[in-house]
Amino acid sequence: MAQYDYQRLESDLHIRLLQVSSLDGTATYNRSLDQVQLDLVSFPLEKCPSYTAISYTWGSPDRNHTIQVLNKTMHITATLHAALSWLLSEKYLWIDQISIKKTWKRKVSKSLLCEVSTGK
Repeated sequence: MAQYDYQRLESDLHIRLLQVSSLDGTATYNRSLDQVQLDLVSFPLEKCPSYTAISYTWGSPDRNHTIQVLNKTMHITATLHAALSWLLSEKYLWIDQISIKKTWKRKVSKSLLCEVSTGK
């Protein structure tokens, strides 16, 4: 399957949220990762919906697990993979490992990152 390809954000005041929805229109809690649709959606910071923010920087940095985002493969760490199983009841998630494309050399202010990672 093809690798997920990040699209550039419209501006420094936009963020990406992982949107969790069910494949059959029912509740997403008590589901496994293969029973939900994951999309990465861009929102202007001042108009984004409520979201849960998490950071997964502990544990092994090896990205040896995968998820499907828009039917494309995204590699994530084992700790994030385990956490996602518990967070599928959330509609929107901001996860540093997924929401930020770290290979881009774009400067983000510390105050903006603090605002985003605390869920506003």
